[in-house]
Amino acid sequence: MNPMVSALRTYPWHDRRAYADYLVQTHGYASHSVPLLNHARNFLGAEDHELRERFKVHGTEETGHEELARGDVKALGFSVTDFTERPETRALWQPQYAWGEEDGATLLGYIVALERCAAEVCSHLFRVVSTAHGPKAARFLEVHAEVDCGHAEIAQAQIDTLADARRRRAEQNARDTEAAYVAMIQALKRDHGEAR
Repeated sequence: MNPMVSALRTYPWHDRRAYADYLVQTHGYASHSVPLLNHARNFLGAEDHELRERFKVHGTEETGHEELARGDVKALGFSVTDFTERPETRALWQPQYAWGEEDGATLLGYIVALERCAAEVCSHLFRVVSTAHGPKAARFLEVHAEVDCGHAEIAQAQIDTLADARRRRAEQNARDTEAAYVAMIQALKRDHGEAR
């Protein structure tokens, strides 16, 4: 099983404060989605026209997703300023800027890891969270359960077309992203416990 999905399955979703803290961390990395895609586009080669266009389209699709997380936090009765972005969350998104400067195509690893996780677990989490806290507090999960279908496959297909060295970097980035995401969830669990 996907380690990110495994970590999420034992998260205490029914605990309002734990869920709000998760959403604030999600807001933290989601707020970098469009800037990361734009940044990576600047470090693609002339031969990467198709990938450059895909990143542009993906950026349009990701626009405003951090605001969905912010709205869910508000629906829970909190503000994003009630929590702080954790070092583990920054360790998830910050390296992507450096990876992007090395080769913009490396961002595909980050994309495939996050999109694969969303495709595998967001529908389930939407049901759990909307039952516990109401659908108005689950918009981020709802949108990602609906919209992210096929995104992981598109990103993986793009990775598969890369030359060997570029493909290996993207695949390493996917593994690093998985590890960083799991570390973020584990840090949250240290503070909020696990589902019982």
